[in-house]
Amino acid sequence: MSNTLPIASSSQAGLALARRALAEGWQWWRDEIQAMLPARMRRLFQRDRSCAVLIAGDTGIALRLPGDTTALPLVDGPWARGIDTAILAQATARLHKTGVDRHPLRLSLMTDAILRTTLTLPAAVEENLDEVLHFELDRRTPFAAADARFAYRIAKRDRPANQIQVELAVVRHQIVAQAVAAAARLGLAVDILDLSPAAGAGDLTVSLKDDADDEAGTSWRRRLRRWAPAIVLVALLIALGAPALRSHHQIAELRAEVAAARADAMKAAQLEDELAQRTAGAAFMTARKRANAGALQILAEMTRQIPDGTWLEDFSLSDKDVKLIGYSNSSSALIPLLTKSVLITAPHFESPVTIDSATGHERFEISARRATKAGPTP
Repeated sequence: MSNTLPIASSSQAGLALARRALAEGWQWWRDEIQAMLPARMRRLFQRDRSCAVLIAGDTGIALRLPGDTTALPLVDGPWARGIDTAILAQATARLHKTGVDRHPLRLSLMTDAILRTTLTLPAAVEENLDEVLHFELDRRTPFAAADARFAYRIAKRDRPANQIQVELAVVRHQIVAQAVAAAARLGLAVDILDLSPAAGAGDLTVSLKDDADDEAGTSWRRRLRRWAPAIVLVALLIALGAPALRSHHQIAELRAEVAAARADAMKAAQLEDELAQRTAGAAFMTARKRANAGALQILAEMTRQIPDGTWLEDFSLSDKDVKLIGYSNSSSALIPLLTKSVLITAPHFESPVTIDSATGHERFEISARRATKAGPTP
């Protein structure tokens, strides 16, 4: 038994802490969603009767759970300047048994320090009633907007007169801060302040957020309303211009692709021209080779045509002419032999044949024309 009780107590404490964390998380999420709603809808949510209500009056603090008609006393006597330790311990023990951490919690202030009044305002201000009442506090109440919390509800609408009657409750920040601090000492976190005449009625509620957050939220909503038409117009222009913009980008991409293709085509054309020029040059050289026999071919032909007993001393070749200088036993027989060649034409003696005194052979000089077409060699 001595080992079981501490474990059970620790488990219960952990479960209670988890339930409280879930409840606080749910309350935070709901408050954030409510803050985005119009004021009229926000007040409908804030009047949820399923909340537990922490009632802080001038003479004590009590807790009323959802569905109960009576409140559980927690603190008897003044609490604004602190709560006695013994009373605090007893109140904490009572709260632990109630399971209050399973419910959203609303702080209901029941004090004579709350100023209640009714204002008659033009119906046109209903849309911006929060901002209007901030300005009206200085003029209609002894409080400045920076020093007070206020809650309101539209009590009546006079359509013929185009007016509304606003029930307004105002309390100083200091009193609210003292009540929130007392709730924190009891281990309770409150996010909604209820300034209704009846305890926990939920008719006049306001979110307990920092003034800076409220002001930032109000300023943000005001700017959003001011710029909403421009935002809608810009969105419309973007929606209408998106297809044109996409078409413009597509046209630019197509132009870039066409330019790249044109550059490739021009490069291909240049390569084709270069290839054609080289092909033409090669064909010209081939044709020239075919039209004009080479020097080696002519020399080989002369070697075959010239008979034994004849040798060449000089062989010269130009574009058109062939010249042979040499010695032979019978120079007169050379002309008929050379006439048979298809590589030269019109062979003839360039000068008279002479007799070489040293060898006794005839010295000859024969000239001929190169044939323009090469035929088969016999």
